[in-house]
Amino acid sequence: MLMSRCLYTYLFFFIILVSTFISASLFKRYQVVGDELLLNADFSQGMTSWNIAGPKDSVQFLPSGTAVLFSKEFAAGIKLSQNIINVKGATKLLVSGKYQVRDVIPGNPKNTWNRARIQISSYNEDGRWLPGAVVIFSVTGSSSWQNFSQLFTTDATCDQVKIVLQLLHVTGTLQVKNLSIRQVVENSAYPYLQIISLALMAIYLFWLLVPYIVSCRNIPLTLLLLLIIGLILFGVLQPNKSFDILSVTSLDSIKQAFINWNYKISKVGHFFLFLCLALCLSLTPNKKNYAVLFVDVACLAGTTELMQLFIEGRTPLFRDFLLDMSGAIVGILLAVAYNIKGSKCGKSEQAGGGEH
Repeated sequence: MLMSRCLYTYLFFFIILVSTFISASLFKRYQVVGDELLLNADFSQGMTSWNIAGPKDSVQFLPSGTAVLFSKEFAAGIKLSQNIINVKGATKLLVSGKYQVRDVIPGNPKNTWNRARIQISSYNEDGRWLPGAVVIFSVTGSSSWQNFSQLFTTDATCDQVKIVLQLLHVTGTLQVKNLSIRQVVENSAYPYLQIISLALMAIYLFWLLVPYIVSCRNIPLTLLLLLIIGLILFGVLQPNKSFDILSVTSLDSIKQAFINWNYKISKVGHFFLFLCLALCLSLTPNKKNYAVLFVDVACLAGTTELMQLFIEGRTPLFRDFLLDMSGAIVGILLAVAYNIKGSKCGKSEQAGGGEH
């Protein structure tokens, strides 16, 4: 019976894994419509359509279709920007491309706004900036070429959009290529795919966890287990809209610091919640052995990561799965240590009773 359940656990998870990636690749959430909105998107015409702020020699356009921004002084603020006019309000735009940074060092490391970055924002017909700017990326240091893709929804009163490539109070180099801004619409079939996929994953999690919950006769432990499961699912199903609150105000550094702190807390949460989950599951009577428990928790962690394929702004990450499983391993080891200690204490009491 135990081996059959393990087999089904593997099989069901494999089916969910394969079907999720196939459906996600065949049914993209957004479809590109219309032409490229950027003028001179490949930078082949030099300064045409692009505005430069900062030293004139701080921007170069390479024959490979790459824009290069470089700064030698911390005080310099270098911007390469373009205004895209006649953009309707409440339009979804997909910003994509590739970037590379080299030796980007902020003049003030504590100011998280001093980075190499790309930002997109919207303006009304009077040229007034509208809240809701999105930072596509914001980095320091050095990196190889990285892809970026970010959805941006214009404000309802939007008349034009501005994209900015920037080095703000840093030294170093930023390179951008394959830059594109295209209008997208949501695939009409996607909401149905989303509901069906999340429902199947929820059923699988129910099948996986119910035996543990039902077998537990300890009410406080059962309530704690339900709370942990609820917190995990709540965190998984939350859309990621943290970047939508960014705006060009004096509070930018505070907001960015809050986002960075929130990111760190979420990573600690991955580890801690799965530690507690594995520990609680280890204490339930349904726990046959720790190997089966480990497989069940791994399938649970994998399923919750896959769920994020269908949540706005979320992406399943293998490193998050590893964080989950690291916490689960620690939880299982704590349970093993607790059981070993308990068995030793029990034997000592029996030995003491025999001598008496």
